[in-house]
Amino acid sequence: DEVSDFNEQVTPNLVLEYAMWASEISPFDPMEQSVHHFYGKAFQVDERPNTRMIKEYPLAGHPPVMTHIFRHNNGNLIIGCKGALEGVLSMCDVPQEKKQQILQRGEAYAAQGYRVLGVARGHWNNDSFPETQNEIPCTFLGIITFYDPPDPHIPEVIRSFYDAGVDVKMITGDYPETALAIARQTGIHTNACLQGTDIQQMSDSELAAVVQQTPVFARVNPVLKLRIIEALKQQGEIVSMTGDGVNDAPALKAAHIGIAMGKRGTDVARGAAGLVLSKDDIGKMTDAIYLGRRINSNFLKAIRYIISIHIPIILLVMFPAFFNWMPGMLFSPVHVIFLELLMGPTCSIVYENEHTPVSDLSRPVESGSSLLQRSQLGITVMQGLMIAAGCTAAGFYAYSHNLNESAIRTYVFTTLVLSNILLTLVNRSFKKSIWHTIQVKNRLMPWMLSITLLLLIIIVYVPQANQIFQVIPLKPAEWVVPVLLAVISTGWIEIWKLFNTRK
Repeated sequence: DEVSDFNEQVTPNLVLEYAMWASEISPFDPMEQSVHHFYGKAFQVDERPNTRMIKEYPLAGHPPVMTHIFRHNNGNLIIGCKGALEGVLSMCDVPQEKKQQILQRGEAYAAQGYRVLGVARGHWNNDSFPETQNEIPCTFLGIITFYDPPDPHIPEVIRSFYDAGVDVKMITGDYPETALAIARQTGIHTNACLQGTDIQQMSDSELAAVVQQTPVFARVNPVLKLRIIEALKQQGEIVSMTGDGVNDAPALKAAHIGIAMGKRGTDVARGAAGLVLSKDDIGKMTDAIYLGRRINSNFLKAIRYIISIHIPIILLVMFPAFFNWMPGMLFSPVHVIFLELLMGPTCSIVYENEHTPVSDLSRPVESGSSLLQRSQLGITVMQGLMIAAGCTAAGFYAYSHNLNESAIRTYVFTTLVLSNILLTLVNRSFKKSIWHTIQVKNRLMPWMLSITLLLLIIIVYVPQANQIFQVIPLKPAEWVVPVLLAVISTGWIEIWKLFNTRK
């Protein structure tokens, strides 16, 4: 029943000594590093230089245990065993009543958020060693506990995940009590906890049925971690897995996004992951999520814009074959090249700098869905068809007033360029009206639209440009028809937004 707190006073202790022998010689794990640190402070005579490891039983079993065998220079064997408390006790000859007391003590520590390990000393006299560590008789020495408090900013990070629509799950090999205590400290939901023994008894379909509603998984080994990841993927979830140990590698590899720690992560974990956090700061992950969603949102706007504006160009090039009142060559290559020069920067630069509302960023992108849903594609195509109809109406207006081919071309071309300007504005959002989005700052938007309008004026009024584009100058009153038709052919979407947002 002796309890030693090495943070208060470091004294020689058998539990500490054999926990050190059961740890790696050059530990990477912070817990094992602390064991070696306190061993060096507690023992005046350091026996580590006088020994060499001759046999290692890696972490195995359920619950997992590891054993190391050293040969001292004097010929004696030193056998250290540590691991899950139940696993270590199963290797020791401990009366059942005493075993229950030890387990209860371990659960009490675990409920306070401590990592709890059992420590034992092994006994072996033969030169050949057994195939498994369970065949080595051991004497139970005691419990060693570790407290690694979460960083102060972790609760805020977890809250930011939930705010971003990301479901957070804890998968650990610790006691359920430890896992739930840490979950409460960090703000992870604790409405349910599933243990490794329960998962082992479940089929894949049974696990898939409960995995989404379970936020905490305890006493989980690497194989079960992998099953949990696969079950989440089976439910259509996009799964990101963070880890730093060798045991995390299979799950890191299986996840859609495996994220390893750069500082404290093992080489195996970093090799299995698709992303490495150089500073081990998961707080930046929500920034990456928001950036990805912003890129996806703006890319979608650009795609819809480029589809909508290409439809009237294609149709207007074809229409002279069906409408004999149109000029045979309504658009020449110079018209198409000019329009492409306007559309390129609009979709690749202007929309790239669009601000995305936080409310939109908080909604996850639907997994497995195509870039454009059928309803979105339908609206996008309709926008293109309406612009084509508006341009055709402008040309027919000029024809019905007995204007020549150059005038018809001018009316059609002017309406199309004006429609392009208005389409750029209305497509900034398919939920909020143009009166709202026009107040959202995008420093490139005014420049792009102003340049477009200026170039249109130059084409219409500069004689040299008239000749190149085969258009004529428009009187001020003649701008009314192209402007009005451009507004109608693009502005109808504002009415659609109004009714669609009320649903």
